[in-house]
Amino acid sequence: MRGIYLLLVIIFITTSCTKKTIEPSLKKEIEDTTRTILEFQIKEDLSTYRWKALKEYENFVHKYGSSIKNEKMAQAMKTLGDIYMEIETNTYDLYGIADFSRSREIYKKVLNMYPHRKGNGKILYQIAHGFAEEGKWPEAISVMKDIITRYPHNKYIQELNFRLGEYYFAAGDLDKAIHYYREVLKSGNYQFYDQSLYKLG
Repeated sequence: MRGIYLLLVIIFITTSCTKKTIEPSLKKEIEDTTRTILEFQIKEDLSTYRWKALKEYENFVHKYGSSIKNEKMAQAMKTLGDIYMEIETNTYDLYGIADFSRSREIYKKVLNMYPHRKGNGKILYQIAHGFAEEGKWPEAISVMKDIITRYPHNKYIQELNFRLGEYYFAAGDLDKAIHYYREVLKSGNYQFYDQSLYKLG
């Protein structure tokens, strides 16, 4: 399923570029990449296919991520970051090795290239998650606060306020903890409501 999605993204990038903005050699490169993914998709060894498709996709994004600048490429780069994070999360779950630097690197590249992109709140959320898993709490807290300030209507706001409340509660800073727990109660979303209410009680 992941491979099919990657293939569709590459096709979308191709079709979103006009003849005036895409060089013939680049078009051929995209077509060759698409063909390779299709060929491996029919192989029985899905594990081999997934890694091959990932490599092709990775090479494509790194090679053309800076030269093709549009929303489809931004989404392609973000998707590659998500794949890296999935691999990093599985590595952490299986072996206890917390290293989210590969996903963080490409996420930051998307943020730098597309600073006003609508989906950047989710990217910052992923970066904060990676920092937290690595135990880099000052960095994680800084990113969480950045999301709350820049994207106050982001769907993760209640969770982020709760996480900040938990962090400051554990640190013994009750004033800040109470502030963030109260922010949770304002949201109208009850996912973390009871836990926050309990802490305030």
